[in-house]
Amino acid sequence: MNTLKQRSEKIPADRGHSKVIGTSQAEVHVGYESIYLYYNERSQAEYYFQKVYTPVCQDSECKSIRLTVRWDLLGKYQGYYLGDGLEFTKLDHEPFTEAEYARLHSILADEESILGAYSSKDIAGLLKQGSPLDGSTKADALTGATPEAIKSEVIEGALYTCHALWHLCRGANDDLILDYTKQHLLNEEFAHQLILSSDIGYIKFSLDHLKNFQAQNLYTDIVQSIRNNESFISSQIVEHLSSELICDNVFISQLWALFGNLGYLPQLSLIH
Repeated sequence: MNTLKQRSEKIPADRGHSKVIGTSQAEVHVGYESIYLYYNERSQAEYYFQKVYTPVCQDSECKSIRLTVRWDLLGKYQGYYLGDGLEFTKLDHEPFTEAEYARLHSILADEESILGAYSSKDIAGLLKQGSPLDGSTKADALTGATPEAIKSEVIEGALYTCHALWHLCRGANDDLILDYTKQHLLNEEFAHQLILSSDIGYIKFSLDHLKNFQAQNLYTDIVQSIRNNESFISSQIVEHLSSELICDNVFISQLWALFGNLGYLPQLSLIH
C-alpha cells in the first residue's frame, strides 16, 4: 500500500473478488467483524482486509471511527483506508493533519511498539492518573502522568485511537489470517507465487514449507528469485536455504551456474 491515507474505502472488486475467511477476535469491539481475502483478476490471493467501525475509548466522549484495514497474506499489517468524507479526530474533535495520518501508519506498522505491552484498561488507568496536557477532562487526551515512552509512540490527543487500532491490526487477527493461509492457500501454485515475489517474508515462508510440495518443481523459481531480487534480499534467500536444498545436486548445480551473475552479498552467502 503506497498511500498512507486513501480517500476510498472501496476494494477493487471490478478487478477481482473477495471471500469471508472469519470474524475478528480483537480486543476492541468491532462493528464490521468479517475479515475478507481479496483475489485479483488472475484468481491469485493478494491481501486480507476488514472494514471496521469501532469506538476508540471507553465512554461516549469520543467519536467512533470507520476505516478499512489491510494485511498481507501472512497477517502483517499493510495499511489502512478511509472512506470519502471520513476523518479521524483527536481531543475536542480536532481533525488529524496529513502528517498525523502518516504518523498513524508508522505507529500501526511498528511490530515492536510499546503499545503492545498495554491493555485498554491500562490505557484508561494512565489517563485517570493526571490532567490532560491542555487541562481538559475529555477522553482520548494524553495526561501529564502518561510515561514519556508512550507519548513518543502515539499522536498527542489520540492515545486511545493509536492503542485500539494497533491492537486491532495484530494479535488474534493476524493469527487468524496466518492460520487461514496455511490451511487453505498453501499449495505448489501459491508457493510459486510467493517465491517469485520481492517480499522476503513471503519467500522465506515458501522455503519453510517446501516439504509440503514436490520441491523439485520449485527449484527454477528459487534460482530465478535469487537472480532477480536486489543483492541484500538475494543474500537473505541464500542464507535461508535448507540443508536439504544445499545437499541436492540438481538444485545446487543450478545455483552455482548463477554464481557469476550474483552480487557480492549473495556470492558471499553462498560461499559460506
